[in-house]
Amino acid sequence: HQDEVNHVTFSRDSKYLASASDDNTVKLWTAQGKLLDTLIGHQSLVTHVTFSPDGKYLASASWDNTVKLWTAQGKLLDTLIGHQNWINHVTFSPDGKYLASASWDNTVKLWTAQGKLLDTLTGHQDEVNHVTFSPDGKYLASASDDNTVKLWTAQGKLLDTLTGHQDLVNHVTFSPDGKYLASASRDNTVKLWNFNREELLKYACNGLSDYLKNNPNVIVQERSLCGLEASPTVFILQGEKLAYNGNINGAIDNFKKALELDPSLDFDPNTKAKPIKAQFLVNEGYRLVFQGNFSQALASYKKAQELDPKLEIYANYWNALCWFGSLYNKAEKVMFACEKAVELEPEDGTIIDSRGLARALTGNTKGAIEDFEVFIAWTDDQEEKAQRQGWVDDLKNGKNPFTTEVLESLR
Repeated sequence: HQDEVNHVTFSRDSKYLASASDDNTVKLWTAQGKLLDTLIGHQSLVTHVTFSPDGKYLASASWDNTVKLWTAQGKLLDTLIGHQNWINHVTFSPDGKYLASASWDNTVKLWTAQGKLLDTLTGHQDEVNHVTFSPDGKYLASASDDNTVKLWTAQGKLLDTLTGHQDLVNHVTFSPDGKYLASASRDNTVKLWNFNREELLKYACNGLSDYLKNNPNVIVQERSLCGLEASPTVFILQGEKLAYNGNINGAIDNFKKALELDPSLDFDPNTKAKPIKAQFLVNEGYRLVFQGNFSQALASYKKAQELDPKLEIYANYWNALCWFGSLYNKAEKVMFACEKAVELEPEDGTIIDSRGLARALTGNTKGAIEDFEVFIAWTDDQEEKAQRQGWVDDLKNGKNPFTTEVLESLR
């Protein structure tokens, strides 16, 4: 590693280790210390890495706001996009079918092991430092800078908030039998908690009836435990979720059901679905960029804008297309994306640096030099300063610094 190491973990069979570092990489090792592979793809420091229970997969969490899924041999499978801030922790469920991630955006997100977002757990008032599943996989506990631990069902319903710590909570863990919890805090204490499931269910029924009636992720069997039925809000939220995932017809059907239950609702089912699908297409395009499918990514962005002309595509989405498109010899096709990114965030050195790469690869040497010099003045990273200065010197001397090997190393 070229920078500090934040986390290390063994595979369940103890044959391998994985380490996460501020150098933006995960490294795979044998238990004897031999380096097997370096997993490259994160755009910022990697905070945490974990093996799946069967040892076949890895998940890594990063300050680039993503979780990445890898095979245990180091092949990138997917990038999980959704968090709006740095991610501190990621964990697999005991059966390996689900993932949970904890973020500075004050949320926990639940995903399938294939990378599909299932739910966002909101309630913490400050960054979430850690999340863990109970041994039976039916519950989660999260620890936060808001000085609390929160207990959730594995479907994302808040059961209880454990208060008592006087400072941020760094870590939480279940006992192996699932009957107790322990939390560690910056208030210099560890607290032990009794995890009584029957009492928690009663608490949830008494205190969260509106939530259970209106949350689209609550299944019928769970509502029946408390004698509740779904409200129109459930169908609206389910419709929004279906639209976001691209199922427009399913979304419209749910919106119509909501209108049947409450005719006073003021919206057109067909019109309501389109902006939601547009945002889905933008996120899908962003995911396609990281898979190297630039034409499909661009088509997804364009289709999103056609569905919702008012849709704003953020600078980092255009910048990803600019940077990776340039690295994969598509600089001319993605130049417009570089310009859009700079237009939206003209003070962001990283975005200007990406345009510099595209300019250099399309023959605009003067513009490339200008952009790299802006980045050199902007960044505090001495290694990146030196690298860009080398590019500038080569370009000024009529040399092309971007050999095939250099481009591959930047991917």
